[in-house]
Amino acid sequence: MSNYKILVANPEPETSGMLSKLLETFEMEYKLVESGLEVFNALSEDVFDLLITHMELPDTNGKEVASRIRNELGAPLNQLPIIGISETEISPNGSGINAIVSPPNPVDLENEIYDILEPEELEQPKKMSESIGAKLYDLTFLNDYADGDEVFVREMITMFLTDTPEMLDLLVKYNKEENWEQLKEKAHKIKSQMSFMGLKFCHEQTDKIEQAAANKTYLGEITQMIESVNTYCSKVFSQLKNDYGL
Repeated sequence: MSNYKILVANPEPETSGMLSKLLETFEMEYKLVESGLEVFNALSEDVFDLLITHMELPDTNGKEVASRIRNELGAPLNQLPIIGISETEISPNGSGINAIVSPPNPVDLENEIYDILEPEELEQPKKMSESIGAKLYDLTFLNDYADGDEVFVREMITMFLTDTPEMLDLLVKYNKEENWEQLKEKAHKIKSQMSFMGLKFCHEQTDKIEQAAANKTYLGEITQMIESVNTYCSKVFSQLKNDYGL
């Protein structure tokens, strides 16, 4: 991921810190600006592979920035991928924005970056180890991102143990109801959690579930895929609880 250059438009210091830390973990080059005007100045001076913009900027908003890029700039600038970040839930539909992460967090943002820049890659080749011995999880990426902050690592593990069972139950529910839109959205969100925790098998399976629900294909195989994710995760939960005394 080190070959990409990212433009970040964000006026919030705390969110800028999170973004900087995440992009540095990816070894990505990035430029940080704070307003819509600075976005267009930067785009006129340099070439970027992705724009990450806060949806509320001092002089404009993310949808307006995206609209101007799509409608006023020439090719290839008008095809620049855009990820929005927002403290409140906003739909990207019809905005020209590829995805919106709400609230801003490294897990979902990492997932969107990979989906946009490297859609064929299911795992970070530099971060996710293929050889993890008896462990069913690999916290390489999480530890890199935490940069020695053991409290943060434990907080992320605790959040994973708390939130994931409920999200897996929703996969079962939406599949039983044949609610493919909700299933697609929930699988997409879970996929980022699996990636962050280094669960390659679960990441691959939830990606397949997301694609099947989105395209309404292989629907008969979704139940088995969900069951396999649940089985794998139950073993991971036990390992994490045992290893971290949770």
